[in-house]
Amino acid sequence: MADLQPIAAMNADPEVMRYIAPVGDPLMGVEGLARRSFTHVEQGLGYWSVSHRDAPEAFLGYVGLIPQREGRAEIELSYRFEARNWGQGYAAEAVRSLLGHGFDALALRDIVILTHPLNAASLRLAERLGFSREADRPSWMMGDPQFLCAFCRLTRAAWLAGSPARARSSDRISYPVR
Repeated sequence: MADLQPIAAMNADPEVMRYIAPVGDPLMGVEGLARRSFTHVEQGLGYWSVSHRDAPEAFLGYVGLIPQREGRAEIELSYRFEARNWGQGYAAEAVRSLLGHGFDALALRDIVILTHPLNAASLRLAERLGFSREADRPSWMMGDPQFLCAFCRLTRAAWLAGSPARARSSDRISYPVR
């Protein structure tokens, strides 16, 4: 619960939210975050705050593995970082660690990323990590106003075969769950 306030503050930054949701969306505030942040913890899923190993009190952003909404079977990889932390490799490091948790500890069959098709940075990260972009699906809409998401998938088989995401582990960030 301690990390909900910094996440809500990050979600109030128009630059961070440009491809995600409108600033002020109630789902992105403290109450909306509290309602959905802890519902899948018993399954080994949920959200993890990311902090620098040398400054564990400093919030950098978060990563998450969450069941896709509307009863879909896919587990979605979610990540968001404060704009001041972009371009420093934190997202790639944190995501690699979380993919290890998903594929190695939870034995998930695959993990997907849904993102805005114009979010070039997110699409580049997905590609660097070994995700394959699949055909856009009219049923995969998100955002306000609604848009067709880019849909990327990484399979457990690709992970085990040596996906670029598995190649390096992080030693400079930690992932406390608070």
